[in-house]
Amino acid sequence: MKQGSWSSAWRKPVVVAASVCLWLLVFASPIKAWHHHDEITIGVLAFRGMDEAVRMWSPTAEYLESQLPGVQFRILPLTNDTIEEAVASGEADFVITNSGSYVALNQRHGITRIATLISQRPTGTSTRFGAVIISRADRDDIREIADLRGKRFAAIHPDGFGGWWMGWKELRDHGIEPLQDMQLEFTGFPVDLVMEAVRSGQVDAGTFRTELLEQWINEGRIRADEFHVLNARTTPGFPFLHSTRLYPEWPLAVQPDMDEDLAKRVLQALFALPQGHPALDAAEIAGWTIPLNYDPVHDLMRELKVGLYQPDEVITLREVLTVYGPWFAGILGILLTGFLAFVMRLNRSLTASRVSLANTLRSIGDAVVTTDTQGLIQYMNPVAERMGHCSLPDVQGHDYRQVFHLVDESSRKELGNLARHSASMREPRPYTFDGLLLGRDGQEYSVKITTSTIRAGLSRVSGCVLVIHDVTELRTLARQLKFQAAHDPLTGLVNRREFETRLSRAVDGSQKSGQTHVLIFLDLDWFKAINDTLGHAAGDQVLREVADMLERQVRSTDTAARIGGDEFGILLLNCELEAGIAVAEKLRDAIAGYSYVSGGETYRVGVSQGLVLIDRQSGNLGAILKAADEACYTAKEHGRNRYHVYSSDPS
Repeated sequence: MKQGSWSSAWRKPVVVAASVCLWLLVFASPIKAWHHHDEITIGVLAFRGMDEAVRMWSPTAEYLESQLPGVQFRILPLTNDTIEEAVASGEADFVITNSGSYVALNQRHGITRIATLISQRPTGTSTRFGAVIISRADRDDIREIADLRGKRFAAIHPDGFGGWWMGWKELRDHGIEPLQDMQLEFTGFPVDLVMEAVRSGQVDAGTFRTELLEQWINEGRIRADEFHVLNARTTPGFPFLHSTRLYPEWPLAVQPDMDEDLAKRVLQALFALPQGHPALDAAEIAGWTIPLNYDPVHDLMRELKVGLYQPDEVITLREVLTVYGPWFAGILGILLTGFLAFVMRLNRSLTASRVSLANTLRSIGDAVVTTDTQGLIQYMNPVAERMGHCSLPDVQGHDYRQVFHLVDESSRKELGNLARHSASMREPRPYTFDGLLLGRDGQEYSVKITTSTIRAGLSRVSGCVLVIHDVTELRTLARQLKFQAAHDPLTGLVNRREFETRLSRAVDGSQKSGQTHVLIFLDLDWFKAINDTLGHAAGDQVLREVADMLERQVRSTDTAARIGGDEFGILLLNCELEAGIAVAEKLRDAIAGYSYVSGGETYRVGVSQGLVLIDRQSGNLGAILKAADEACYTAKEHGRNRYHVYSSDPS
């Protein structure tokens, strides 16, 4: 099977690297500048078809337009065959695509992930996904993966990540080489075509990404007993049927030359999307989170030798001469005639080119370092000298890792000798890495490193260029926005949305594992008198001090949240009802002992609490929240400043 080829496109870090290479080789290359567009295009991999992609993501574009006045957003549906060109040409400013596609585009064109989507289905949410391998349930001859040898098998596309590569790896792990042992068919988008091919008997089995089976069952398109999932797995915290390992969900990525302020505003708007917003419902997601680690995607592609790890085809000189020999003979005379004129023009431009490129490197805002093939420093621009707290004469000839301490962003392991890695690769193209720079001043900086080889002639590698781009501010903003989206700005406690998300996970865990938890719903008593008498500033201070008390009374594994107004919630994980009652009594005593003094007057508050035990019989999230509210109301009705334990028995 022939995998899809990827075209090349130069972007800012790559142009820097290329300029250094050509400077050392006495050639010049212009730097491509980014031009502002009034209309911002969001490219989306249309795995369910073009029209469906526009329907799903247009509300997101409309939401962004409402949050960023004066900027228009357009959804551009793309396929596996068109997405690379859209990124390479700059037609797509932002890209929402699958993990495998992102990794290849990141390496080849320098796009950077700024967020990862949270998938949403009736059975739950997740930031990871996998693939299912299905056959018809009435096929008694296909009950496990080994039974697929010699069978007809459908997938989405040769370059599909969830639509082929995940399933391919699982088949290989079970001793089946699909290209030799099966009859492969690729249906293309939409994904439904694979399911219909299996249902109709056109193929014996097929594969596609997770969550879709549950969605089709929920929509009534298929019956729950219509298909059999082969190699069905169980992964804690993942609510969907799957046959394969799990990988990080689709990222939102941005072009390297995108205006940084615009990218921040887009990211801030997406993190602020409220739960239940039409944009989330249309896209069938629960929201966006900080970008995950996509190294497992690299590992899968490297093992299968696909995408950016696909080996080059070897073409011999004899084959070239056989096909193009007559053309070479005719062109050779023309080349020889122009060669002397070319050399003369080249010599005249050498001095001007060297001066121009040297000035360019001094004015570039990124750190640029050139090394030999072993990583020994040959040149640094002024930005690199400032970033490394050194001067070029002091470190020339030293290993660049002695100056720039670069580690992996997730594992904090040394990134290794990137210059030697780049020089050892067969394909002469840039490679991009995300990491942390541990500065000599004790600070840590989030950076994107782009490496490219310096070649003497067509093949011999003489050195390497490293371009280090500081993305600390963007990454810090992403973490800050994530925190703000999940916490109450007044008290610093978890907000209602994040609290219900954690409560939902606890309920799901209780249903599956039988663990017991306790939910406490708290409503302050006599708080309104303080607020009305002393004003909102005093009321806000009381709420902050009560919040501090709540956090001190619970464990680090528990969650205290402000639900709204003077209402709070506490989730006690792995807790029996008796222990939950003890916590409620501590909370009541702590708040009863609190007083607020103003103008010589002392004001006190109490707290009414509703307790609910969460176990396998508790019901769903909505039922538990309703029970907690009813229990709190009962506590108030019976005199306030007390707790009441909810019971489903009316007696």
